[in-house]
Amino acid sequence: MTKTLAQRIREDLDDFDIDADVRALVATWLAADDAFNHWFLETTKGSVDDDALMGLLGGYGESQDLVDPVWRAYVKSREPGPLAAALSASAAKMAALQRR
Repeated sequence: MTKTLAQRIREDLDDFDIDADVRALVATWLAADDAFNHWFLETTKGSVDDDALMGLLGGYGESQDLVDPVWRAYVKSREPGPLAAALSASAAKMAALQRR
């Protein structure tokens, strides 16, 4: 079974010694990711045309792609700067998708 990025990050938070400030940033992003997923499920229960659905899926994928490589790098280097920027950009992308 394939894990989502959020699942992998949650596991990494359990497995690695992560700085408290970074944990707080990640917790905020995880909450935004959860909120987006709940919103998406509720929104797509109704009538959503294929183009809108594909736009939402593509945009969400882009939001995840912003974080995935930077998280992997953080786990190795523990450099928080790029991670903070990626988490912020990803959360902003998800928020923009929700405003569509």
